[in-house]
Amino acid sequence: MVAAKASGETGQGISRAMRVLRVIATQGRRGMSFKAIAAGSQLPPSTVHRLLRSLMTEGLVHKDARTSKYYLGHLLHEFGLLAMPQFRFSQWCQASLDRLAAMTQDTVYLSERMGYEAVATDYREGTYPLQALSLHVGVRRPLGVGAGGLAMLAAMPPEEAQEIVRSNAAYLPSLGNLDETFLLGALSEARSRGYAYLEDKATRGMAAVAVALRDEHTGSLAAISVTAVPKRMAEGRSARIAEEIRKEVDDILTKLPSA
Repeated sequence: MVAAKASGETGQGISRAMRVLRVIATQGRRGMSFKAIAAGSQLPPSTVHRLLRSLMTEGLVHKDARTSKYYLGHLLHEFGLLAMPQFRFSQWCQASLDRLAAMTQDTVYLSERMGYEAVATDYREGTYPLQALSLHVGVRRPLGVGAGGLAMLAAMPPEEAQEIVRSNAAYLPSLGNLDETFLLGALSEARSRGYAYLEDKATRGMAAVAVALRDEHTGSLAAISVTAVPKRMAEGRSARIAEEIRKEVDDILTKLPSA
């Protein structure tokens, strides 16, 4: 009984520590304040403080002495260098990302599904003077926080997508100015249109359009999105961009290996 209790407490501690790491990762290389980490993780401040102290001791989290912000630590980078690559799409999407960035002149992202999250795995910067660089490669956010994640949800069976939205609901307000009701409505619209669109939600002052990409052989799921200031998505431009993304997605699907 004592051993089982200790095992349960250990598992809970690991789960909470991972929750803190995932929240910090949502900000990429921008860092995150203690208050924001506590809000995003939905954990008591005392628990977050204890976890951060332990994670810093292990090199998994770094605290900037000047700004007091927390960042992912060096040990995670070192582990990543040894980890087996899990993402499948990036090598097949290079030319499409290049073409979309050249055509739209806006920022283009590739995001891939990992569990209940979307991870940015590649991007291209356009030539338009005002660029929307809201993500870094490696940034992970709950599916639905961002047009790419919303497009992936829309490509899933409705029951699976709704379960993911419910599971992520507690994290939505602090990560993307979103809530469950809004996201379910946006999900319905994305299914009807055949592409996802978000404006002034996941990132304030930005708009994004995305189309999902599914490998039917493996079940792997990704999305390509184009992000810009909202005025550049006006007068039907978002629909035209979505059509161009869809053409690239179709082209990518013909190149994916069958095994």
